Amino acid sequence: MQNKKNIAVVIPAYNEQDTVGGVVSGIPRAKLGTTSVVVVDDGSTDQTSRVAEKSGADEIIRFPENRGLGVAFKKGIEKALELNADIIVNIDADMQFNPKDIPKLIDPLIKENADVVVCSRFLNKKLEPSMPWIKKMGNKIFSNLISVLTGVKLTDSQCGFRAYTRQAAQRINIFSTYTYTQESLIDLIEKGMKIKEVACKVKGERKGQSKVVDSIFKYTLRSLAILTRTIRDYRALEFFGTIGASIFTLGTTIAAAMLLRWIKTGTTTPYQSL
Repeated sequence: MQNKKNIAVVIPAYNEQDTVGGVVSGIPRAKLGTTSVVVVDDGSTDQTSRVAEKSGADEIIRFPENRGLGVAFKKGIEKALELNADIIVNIDADMQFNPKDIPKLIDPLIKENADVVVCSRFLNKKLEPSMPWIKKMGNKIFSNLISVLTGVKLTDSQCGFRAYTRQAAQRINIFSTYTYTQESLIDLIEKGMKIKEVACKVKGERKGQSKVVDSIFKYTLRSLAILTRTIRDYRALEFFGTIGASIFTLGTTIAAAMLLRWIKTGTTTPYQSL
């Protein structure tokens, strides 16, 4: 897929010395054309940066401490824009995804005028990975929720293997330091960006520490908090309107019950009147 566009591949990494080299060296530069590889080392305590450099990374950004995947992602996007990238691809450093699939994500940006292309692990049932049912169910629930909220059908809102046009990348505005996957999708959809999913196969299990799912319960709570804040910011009328309507409905129900009891008995007992 030779083209004249400048491509930047961003790889957030945290203690991924065993796999980051394979991701960097596996990027099909000859097929992509002009390509810059940016590794964002999120405070690793191992040899992640050194391995990435030896494997051919063009730019390495090192954080002195772990700041979170969301921060690493934003820094990588900023650097890619500084490098005048026309297309920016974000891929995990743990070899969960095959870097040779990058052209599959870029094609719809060029041929179908998509603004963002998301790798979906669930779009093609034949390619679905083996994972704990609770993780798969959680992904499905979050993806369906975002689909309902935005009106855009999504099957995998958690996957970070994505490609962006320069225009889409410039419009990303996220606040979470923990992760970026759901918030950035809602953000870009609300800004009118065209999102497309392509089916990709998971190459292997996560081995390093770049993953954010160290605890399903913790991840769920944090993701719900991010989603709630994002909905509040982008759909303020619906968000506060729903809360207000719920409180009004509850108050009306209680008042009606007290009124009916007063009509029948002349008292609000066992309800306490003011």
